[in-house]
Amino acid sequence: MTDPAQRVTVTDIDMPFGSMVVFMLKWALAAIPAGLILVLLGVILSVAFGGFLQGLRGASVSSGDTVTSYEADFHRWQEECGRVTGVDASLFASCQARKADLGRRDRALGR
Repeated sequence: MTDPAQRVTVTDIDMPFGSMVVFMLKWALAAIPAGLILVLLGVILSVAFGGFLQGLRGASVSSGDTVTSYEADFHRWQEECGRVTGVDASLFASCQARKADLGRRDRALGR
């Protein structure tokens, strides 16, 4: 007694204009959280994928970083920060940060 599936074609929707406006507003409001969820998911995946690729790449070397540019930066650091003591805290911290950056570049260049 099972009937075969019947095809139905909708040709018109008889709906009052006010009800249609309310329906469209609800639909638009429901799209906002869905969009936010999709954006959040995209950000999470981008960060995870970017971190994965950064891990595969290893230590970063800025484009155009060569042994010559590294040595020039190192000598400039020695001249500017060689005699800096902890008395001038801001200059000392800046020199320490530059020293750490030079160390990362040194390892990235395989030296």
